[in-house]
Amino acid sequence: MKGLFSRNGRVLPYRRAMVSALDRGFLYGDSAYETLRSYEGRPFLFREHWRRLRASCARLGISFPWKRDAQEAFVVGLLKRARLKSAHVRIIVTRGEGAIRMAPERGLRPNLLYYVQLFTPLPASLYRRGAAVALVGLRRNPIESLDPRIKSSNLLNNVLASIQAGRRRALEALMLNSAGDLVEGASSNLFLVRHGVVLTPPLSEGLLGGITRAIVFRIARREKIEIRERVLGERALRHCDEAFITSTLKEILPVRSCNGRLLGNGRPGPVTQRLGCAFQRFRDKWICRASGR
Repeated sequence: MKGLFSRNGRVLPYRRAMVSALDRGFLYGDSAYETLRSYEGRPFLFREHWRRLRASCARLGISFPWKRDAQEAFVVGLLKRARLKSAHVRIIVTRGEGAIRMAPERGLRPNLLYYVQLFTPLPASLYRRGAAVALVGLRRNPIESLDPRIKSSNLLNNVLASIQAGRRRALEALMLNSAGDLVEGASSNLFLVRHGVVLTPPLSEGLLGGITRAIVFRIARREKIEIRERVLGERALRHCDEAFITSTLKEILPVRSCNGRLLGNGRPGPVTQRLGCAFQRFRDKWICRASGR
């Protein structure tokens, strides 16, 4: 696989990526991460992702000694060295290496890892026709168990949900919270459209506040599209006119069906398409500014 790996500044070929078997991120998922895309060799919205990564580490009590500007320049250098303009970048901060015991020792030195690989986009047909998703039986981790504001590498809940969705030949798993309300996808945020109004679960329902989700709020207001945060029951899926999911890697992806049942008329709706075009304009403007055009 084309790409590079870095551990605390040391750069290796992607196939030689490795961490210590005593790293708490490996042993316990005791780490935080971010996923970015690069366009024209520039990490998209690096500041926003870096801010959320730092906040995740603060909530986990993991030391975070790195400076944003220096790390952004480092990532740009990695992309240039890997000769990748369009890349999938993953950043992980682990608590560090220590004894095999649940409670960490004091003073552990955190590890900063970068994975940079060629980005493989989803088929264009999914954006034209919409994707299939599955509402799975596995519930989202309750807020009382794991703060959803922490983007942690403890992802077994999401992995098992994705496996269930895959068995149904769905691209993404949708999950309910412990109260039985819609929360988010295993790797995305969920939006429904009803009578021209965009609806999405509030953060208080136990979802991660996605970077792309925040952009959707911005561009919706700019486009004079009404958007509301609302508790959404399972029935909301059956009665929506349109649906889409968002993430850094998927951007704004229309949803065609859930559990084999068409949503709306089974095609990307006008509001979804309008937001998708607005997002592309937002992204293209950012690329022009970042590349100095």
